[in-house]
Amino acid sequence: MSADAARAARDGGPAPWGVSGLDRMRTVAGSRWRRRAGRLLDLLFPTRCVSCGDFGALLCAECRCWLQPLGAEYCPRCGRPGAAVSKGGWCADCVDRDLHFVSARSAFLYTDVARRVIAALKYGGERGLAEIMAQEALPAFREVVAEVPSPVVTWVPSHASTRSARGFNQAQLFARALVAGSGRQLNAWELVRKTRATPRQQTLSREERSRNLARSFAPVRLPARGVPVSPWGAAEDVGGIVVVDDVYTTGATASEVAGVAAENWGVPVHVFTFARAMHQVSDLRD
Repeated sequence: MSADAARAARDGGPAPWGVSGLDRMRTVAGSRWRRRAGRLLDLLFPTRCVSCGDFGALLCAECRCWLQPLGAEYCPRCGRPGAAVSKGGWCADCVDRDLHFVSARSAFLYTDVARRVIAALKYGGERGLAEIMAQEALPAFREVVAEVPSPVVTWVPSHASTRSARGFNQAQLFARALVAGSGRQLNAWELVRKTRATPRQQTLSREERSRNLARSFAPVRLPARGVPVSPWGAAEDVGGIVVVDDVYTTGATASEVAGVAAENWGVPVHVFTFARAMHQVSDLRD
């Protein structure tokens, strides 16, 4: 101990480095401990690919290559890849549907690798996958936002009970990672909230999903006045909203969220998802 430090300790005064100096020392020591603990955990529980199980990365380079892009041919309205478009410009899967979004686009088909990645994020708690998903989906996302003047990005909300149990909303993580990596000055805002918990929809038909989700979303509102929050100064300051989600299955969820957003902010709504499930039209009807 230095003479100044000894004198301060004897006189009951602060050490010469002061409280801020001690805080810095504690921060450095804590950072070193966390790094060492992290290295130990990496040795005990090394990172494995969520798709193939190989060690080294959450999603290995080989499995990334197995993600299947949608390609250039898809319905301009619902985004169904390879769909035969009718004279009205829509495919048979959406021509008779009242969808509340202008367009939907996905980056990849919902095949094995995409399915495992989404499941590991949503149910396995692997939050780091949101950034990996965004890295892979960025080319398609950039194409979508390039077609929307002054876009605002939002996401499909989850109910408070789901967020509490899961610890996060995977669509929000994915949306924010897309915005961060887009290279543009984009805003990501929470525009819609989910007001009631709904049963899981995996086994439901298209019509059952719509009924299950009806009136379960609402605009985000100011607590005091109960009016919709506008993230921009006026409606003319934004050209459209892009709603982000992990997977497009029947479009029921995306349509409900888009309807709330379009009604309350008066601008066109577009949908972007990491993956697109492929069902036959007959499979999605009662």
